[in-house]
Amino acid sequence: MIRAVPASAGGQGRVKDEIVQINKIKMARFLAQRTQDEIQLLTGIDQSRLSRLERGIFQPKPEELELLAEALNCEISDLK
Repeated sequence: MIRAVPASAGGQGRVKDEIVQINKIKMARFLAQRTQDEIQLLTGIDQSRLSRLERGIFQPKPEELELLAEALNCEISDLK
């Protein structure tokens, strides 16, 4: 399962913490039983960007987190 690693653990914590955030977005989408294409239609966030957010290539903007939380019927804090 997903777990955060403190930044002090081997100097890799920051990267791993960011991966946890992205995995939470993907997990929320999975739990909501939505595809990336469905989330694109609901939020206006391009499917390719959503894919990159989930893979940790990009960090979500605050406004994207708001849109995703609404589309996934969860709290913004659930995605962080």
